[in-house]
Amino acid sequence: MRDWNGYNPWMPFCIGVNCPILADVGLPMLVLQFPILILLLLPIVLIEIAVARRCMVEPLPARFASGIAWANVLSTLVGIPLAWFGLVLLEFVAAFIVYKIHGDFSPDWNFPQRHKHIFDWMMVIATAPWLYPMEGPGFAWLPPLATLILLLPYYFVSVRVEAWIMRKFWSPREKADVLMASRRANAASYTLLAAASLVWLIVTGWHYGRP
Repeated sequence: MRDWNGYNPWMPFCIGVNCPILADVGLPMLVLQFPILILLLLPIVLIEIAVARRCMVEPLPARFASGIAWANVLSTLVGIPLAWFGLVLLEFVAAFIVYKIHGDFSPDWNFPQRHKHIFDWMMVIATAPWLYPMEGPGFAWLPPLATLILLLPYYFVSVRVEAWIMRKFWSPREKADVLMASRRANAASYTLLAAASLVWLIVTGWHYGRP
């Protein structure tokens, strides 16, 4: 696992401020995830249209597909980046508070060596939005794992954003019906995204060794 000794919560902001090497900045996960989400936008729209159609009892209006498409475009371009930014802000605020209280991050101040893996997993979850840098092949499995972690908050944000947009297109529909359609449609698309991320994690772990 990773060595968290000397972890500095302000490390990602040292770009251009006497930072020794750019690799020390780490990996903001949105940079990796956003292009993939753009490429997958069309198949996700088609999947969600098919799933949402089954959730609605009454005949759907002609602009049904447009509502789903626009909902996904706006949730991808606006909702997910805002969710990621909020998670990053939460990550650095929490890290700064703990850093001020305990100093450098080290498993020794709360976890004995035999329980270091618990500390490691907690830190992976806490730093999933913006991965702290790590040298060597051990870093390779962190992006797919962070993606799996981030899919959960992304799902809830997508459900709410898309339901709000779909209600603009489906004004006669009951609020609960549209929300249910958004939940089920996103559950289908995010299940596929989670499955793909899990395969990515397994293949990475097979190649580089388990975390």
